[in-house]
Amino acid sequence: MPRKKAQQKVAIEPMVEITERLSLSDEAVELSFSYYFNWGYPDYIACALKLLFELSDPSERQILDADLSWSRLRALLERAESEQVKYLIASNPETPQCVLDYLSKQETLSVTERVAEHPSAHPSTLSALACHKAASVRVAVAENGNSSTETFETLCRDSNADVRYRLAENFNTPEDILKFLADDDNPYVGARAQQTLDRLTGAEIIEGHFAEMRGHRSARKVSG
Repeated sequence: MPRKKAQQKVAIEPMVEITERLSLSDEAVELSFSYYFNWGYPDYIACALKLLFELSDPSERQILDADLSWSRLRALLERAESEQVKYLIASNPETPQCVLDYLSKQETLSVTERVAEHPSAHPSTLSALACHKAASVRVAVAENGNSSTETFETLCRDSNADVRYRLAENFNTPEDILKFLADDDNPYVGARAQQTLDRLTGAEIIEGHFAEMRGHRSARKVSG
């Protein structure tokens, strides 16, 4: 049992603590990181190592319990930098915002799309992705509830009608932007924006009606 706890600790500890177990000098390790990672984001590496540990079989986990050689460390870190691992981390609902921001700068489109649609993506990350060259990424940003008003203002003038349409059907889109989209040159975008406006207006009327009824009931209780 003590051995199992030690294995788990090694799997999730920061990379700096792992490298302390190596026989290589600090300078050699730093140069190696620079060459193989381009100074990759340390929090991402920590998440990647934890994921690899969780996905590995018991025989592979024994490697982490032994003294790590440079070849073993290099193989482990190369797996951590794989597109598959990046995709899995970007799809994980518990991935921290700082790691999502790091992944948003990757070249793999599928990874960037997962970041753009992630419920925890930071507004600043989504703001940068609103200018992404791929329309599929901008569509995901238009649908994300964390997108800021400034990001919506950018997307409502997007050259791609699909992006504007997704923005027009988003109930988080500010009313003034929906009114702007209601006059869109694309009839489908305009109609969808007007439909969203009508539904929001109807919801406000119903909410106001129920609020009025609750007020009357409260008044009756007080008078009674």
